Amino acid sequence: MPIELALARWRRAGPAAAGDLAALRAAWPAAAGAQAARRSIPVRQSRAGVLTVACESAVWAQELNAARDAIQARLAARAPDVLLTGIRFVVGDHALRAEAAPERSPARPTAAERASAEAAVEDVSDPELRARLARAAAGTMAVARQRAKSLQRGKKAGRDGRHG
Repeated sequence: MPIELALARWRRAGPAAAGDLAALRAAWPAAAGAQAARRSIPVRQSRAGVLTVACESAVWAQELNAARDAIQARLAARAPDVLLTGIRFVVGDHALRAEAAPERSPARPTAAERASAEAAVEDVSDPELRARLARAAAGTMAVARQRAKSLQRGKKAGRDGRHG
């Protein structure tokens, strides 16, 4: 970048051009890597050319800070017309898009879980309370069964060398 352009940007009143931040955001996934890009986002750029990147945790901020020079070089290569003098990583999980949680079907109690729950509350004299307690107990058993299956899948994936 020519020195005249850098000085003009430094001297102008106001923050860095909005287009500069947009260009850096567009280049961010390629410069930082897909996994890091999911955990961080450029949020502002100072007039001096320092890019502030919000990270989902202190761990990610530290990891990205360790790779700062390489990331800055890749950003500069992908956005050559943008003044970039440094990168600052901060914890700013509020700035990140919330990833959509995978939809889970609700745990449905089996006939055996419903029968077990009804047997557990048979001594409750109030019929409405007994029905509600049985429903809650059966639901709790179904959730426990679903969690146990999920844990088993996780353990199996670990044994098979698969991740996620």
